[in-house]
Amino acid sequence: MPKDKPRAYHLQSQKELYQTYTNLMYQVQIVVNCMSGTRRYPHFERSELSSKLKAIGFDEAFIGYGGQACGNKVLIYDAEKCIEILKKRDGMDMEGAIEFFEYNVEQAYVGQDTPIFIWPMSIDEIEELEV
Repeated sequence: MPKDKPRAYHLQSQKELYQTYTNLMYQVQIVVNCMSGTRRYPHFERSELSSKLKAIGFDEAFIGYGGQACGNKVLIYDAEKCIEILKKRDGMDMEGAIEFFEYNVEQAYVGQDTPIFIWPMSIDEIEELEV
C-alpha cells in the first residue's frame, strides 16, 4: 500500500474491488444461463400470468406497469420498499440492505424486460439531486 494513501482509502478500494468482482460474476452467470438456454436470473423470474420479468420476493414493493424509451412495457417497483423488505425478511441492517439491493437487484440488467426500480420523491427533491 502506498504511504501517501490513508488506510481508509485502501479499505474503500478493497470494497470497490469486491463489489466489482461480485457484479462481474453475476453478469457471467447471466451470460452462461443465456448461452445454455436456461434463462435463469438469481433475483428475477418470468411472471406466469404476463411473461414479464418480475423481481423475486418483492411483490409488496410492486407499484405498477410502465414503458421504457424502447417502447417495451415492464414492471415497476418502489426501491425504498424493496430495501425495507430486505431488512425485514433477511434481517439486514440499512447499509447492508441498500448495498445488496443496489448491486444485486437495481443494477442488474437482464434484458429488455428488466424491471424499473424508482426512488419516490417530490419535484423539489429532484432539483436538489446531484446528477
